[in-house]
Amino acid sequence: MIDYLTHYYRDGKPPFQSMSYLSDDEAERIGSALIEENPKAFRRFRKFPTYWPRRRRTDQWVRSEFEKKGGAPVEPYPQYLVLGTSSYIAALGEDGRYAEIR
Repeated sequence: MIDYLTHYYRDGKPPFQSMSYLSDDEAERIGSALIEENPKAFRRFRKFPTYWPRRRRTDQWVRSEFEKKGGAPVEPYPQYLVLGTSSYIAALGEDGRYAEIR
C-alpha cells in the first residue's frame, strides 16, 4: 500500500512553488527559461499556448472537485504530488530534489 506523497522540485528552489500563481505572460516567460534549462523535463512548455489553458482548466477542476467532496481549500491553486515515488520524474533532472509527506 502506498502511504505517502512525493513532491519533486529543483535544487536551489524552494519546494511547493506553483506557476499557477503567475500571470499568463510571466508563466510563459518562465516556461521558456525552463525549456532551455532542461528540455526533457520541461518539454510540456514547448507548446505553451496549448499547455497553459489546459493547466488552468485542470487547476479549476481539481479545486471544484475538492470542494464538491466537502473540502475547503486554503490556497487558490492545488499542489501537484505523486502517490509514492516516480522513477520517471526522478530521472528527468540531475538536480532534482523531493519532499515526502507521510
